[in-house]
Amino acid sequence: MIVKYVSIHDHIVGIESDSALLLELLMNELTGFEQVYDKSTAETAHICISQRNTLKIFLSNMVKVYSDKGGVTKYREKNGLSQTITTYADYYIIKTYEGKDDKWHIECNYKPDFKNYLDITSEIVYELAYKVLLDKGFYPLHAGGMINDNGKCILLCGNSFHGKTTLCIAALEHGFRILSDDMPLLKQEGLVNVFAFPRTLRICDDTIEHFSNCKKHIAYLDHEYLYLNENIAIPLDSVPIHIREKMRRGMKARVLIDDAYPHCICQNESAHCLIVLKRSEEFYYKPLEPLQAFNNILENNLAIYSFRSANKQIYYAFSTIIQKLVQQCQVFEMGLGPDLTVNCQRFIKAVNEL
Repeated sequence: MIVKYVSIHDHIVGIESDSALLLELLMNELTGFEQVYDKSTAETAHICISQRNTLKIFLSNMVKVYSDKGGVTKYREKNGLSQTITTYADYYIIKTYEGKDDKWHIECNYKPDFKNYLDITSEIVYELAYKVLLDKGFYPLHAGGMINDNGKCILLCGNSFHGKTTLCIAALEHGFRILSDDMPLLKQEGLVNVFAFPRTLRICDDTIEHFSNCKKHIAYLDHEYLYLNENIAIPLDSVPIHIREKMRRGMKARVLIDDAYPHCICQNESAHCLIVLKRSEEFYYKPLEPLQAFNNILENNLAIYSFRSANKQIYYAFSTIIQKLVQQCQVFEMGLGPDLTVNCQRFIKAVNEL
């Protein structure tokens, strides 16, 4: 097993793996946090990642809590917190459980291709946030988070593919600092504070074409290898043809945020403004009742929390912190139309006036 340690908001997390490549990809996901070499003076949480050629699972004692159109299905135990299972269109399976060694274990079927590794690392990062950081009082929120030119913290809440990452990149292009494009952490310390959880940016082809700085830093292909960065190359013959074509089209390409936008990440700020994103025929921006924002955020997040835990106290604590968040913030609804340029320009204008 290879072990690396990373400091996430003063909490050291040890990550073990039997795959050097998988561990390197995971450390790339966590590039916004400091890798730690002297861990002698701090409490350490552990997560252990291993690969199996054949992973046997039994779903008889599991309950399905989530599925999406992409073929992702998630299960957890009917009467407990100790095991969760994620399947991807029967393509591969990830099993998470708490071991007798007090470590969170993640086991995954081994299929050495690009999509498999990226989905696995993404799932591991989610597990790290929900299994380790939740115990430290940090509540992950499905949202984008940034600091505008006036030093005010803005949260963008919305479903997947509703423009959170695109607007975060637009903000970065205008000199804002970013907390996360997908999963900032909330913690109540008097006020509700928002803590950074930067990850690699996952962006679609229209976003890549719009932001030239991203285009220079996406993973790319040549005739032999798929390069994730200058240090990681995956042999092309292990990358399925349909994945190669998607990468050439830029579908959900990954950009290391430190490479594309160095020195842009701040650590934490108290929340000031909350914007709920909607799809629309044209751009609009209007005040939103706090109760509507509260219901929208709970609907968008509780399915995720239901997968991670059957503990009703966690639901209650998360609901309480969201209630305080919407009371603390200015709350708006923003409709994003089909014109990406208009969306970005009017978004920047709106948040700079806060």
